[in-house]
Amino acid sequence: MKDHHSGHHKTRIGERLAEALDYPLDITGGVSDMRVRGGKEVIFDGCSGIALYHTDEIRLRMCDMTVCVTGADMIMKSYFGGHIEIYGEIRAVSFER
Repeated sequence: MKDHHSGHHKTRIGERLAEALDYPLDITGGVSDMRVRGGKEVIFDGCSGIALYHTDEIRLRMCDMTVCVTGADMIMKSYFGGHIEIYGEIRAVSFER
């Protein structure tokens, strides 16, 4: 398969995955990225700003939506160049448009 097809193929897979999981396409489409590790850590790439920061709720601006992370004893260990690492007791991650 030629290289110019690979990007298109990845986009279709991302779209299908987003649709199957009822997941925002921005997260799977390569502009933003989110990783959750064991309910104690969530990592975002592609963040454009912090809208709210409390130990029980953190709201992040991502592309055309806001991501809300709720939990307990949460802290941001890293925020650099759109990369954010949140640690604590992660209870929920929701997406608001």
